[in-house]
This record gives sequence, structure tokens and C-alpha cells, in this order.
Amino acid sequence: VSEPRICAKSTIINYGAKVLSTTTDYLADSFSKRFYKVRFMRNKATPEGLFDAMAPIKLTPKRADGSAGQPFDLGSQICIVAPELSTFLGKQKYNEGAIELLTSLFDCDEVWSYTNVKNKTVTLRKVFVTMLGASTPDGLQDSIPFSAFGGGFLSRIVVVAEQGTMRQFPEPKVVPRAPDKEELARRIVWIMLHGQGEYRMTAGARKAYYAWYPKFKTGL
Repeated sequence: VSEPRICAKSTIINYGAKVLSTTTDYLADSFSKRFYKVRFMRNKATPEGLFDAMAPIKLTPKRADGSAGQPFDLGSQICIVAPELSTFLGKQKYNEGAIELLTSLFDCDEVWSYTNVKNKTVTLRKVFVTMLGASTPDGLQDSIPFSAFGGGFLSRIVVVAEQGTMRQFPEPKVVPRAPDKEELARRIVWIMLHGQGEYRMTAGARKAYYAWYPKFKTGL
């Protein structure tokens, strides 16, 4: 979230999505390429379109002798890319249902069911939804329905705000000696291969967190 030209929001998001889409090029075998492939949804879509994109996927690896292994359930995963978040979550009446839907999907349930307008039940498994979006402060205030603020939607996302910058670039460019797209993709692959499973707090981390939280809560 930033004012126009303070931060090149759409450029950054499209650059990041392009890097993410090329990460599997640096994986060795075909199963890994399919296992780690990021499924994208760009801009606006109906709930039915979102469900179709999130249809559960099963992958069947091949054993060394060429026979089929045990099918692996990848579940229902999606990465929503919305360079113009105020367009994706506009104040139109029909969008309020989409916001409630996303709020529910962000909880990442093991099994999630929904009955559509045709009275057909859609079932998703191992739900994992992420979203990368950009907006101006005015866009958040004027274009997004009030239900997004009061219904728990914003409490499920991380807002990164850029209020000013000392940098001056006539046009976006890669900083000299900074990681290029290939290096960034390789680093993401390393995270993919080494950062699996849930994060859990150690006893020391929980103790430090409980000591910090009252001050943070009071500051709110």
C-alpha cells in the first residue's frame, strides 16, 4: 500500500509473480516440477472460477522401475495476484460475498465445502490460499467494501505500507549487484526444498512473545 509513484506497486508484484512462475525451471525431476508449481489466479474472478482454479490435484510419482507410486494429494492451492486490489475487491454488491469467501478460505481448512448458486456442493481439500495485492490508501478507503474492514478480512492479511522514499529512479530497474530474476528463483527453490511443514514456536520464543505482547496490545 502506497501513494502513486512512491512505490511501483504493480511493477513489483508482476516482477515477483514472474520470478515465482519460473522457480520450477531450477528443479531437477519432473515430479518436483509439478509438486512445487505455483497455481496463479490473476485479477477478478467469480467464486466458481476460483473454485475451478483450486480443484484438488493428485500427483502420482514413478518408481525407479517405472511403475506408478502412491498418489500424493496436493490439495487445493492458489496464489491470487491482484496488482489493483481496489479493482479485485470493489464495492459492488456482488463482491461482498467474494470477500466473505476469501476470509473463510484464508483459514486454510483441511476440508472446505461450499454450495453454489446452482445448489451444487463444491469440496476443496488441504486449502492453502495466498494473495499478493496492491492499492493506494485512497483505494483501500474508497473502493473496498466496509465488510472487508469489519468482517475479519484485514486481520488475515499483512499490510505493507510505504509512506515515503529517498530513492529516485525515472523508471524501475534492477539495482546493480542485486540478485537478478534467476538468482531470486534459485533462492525461492532453496526455501521450497528446506522450509516444508508448519512453523512452531519454541518455549523461549513463546516466553519472549508473551512478554512483548501486552505492550503491543496497549499500543493499539
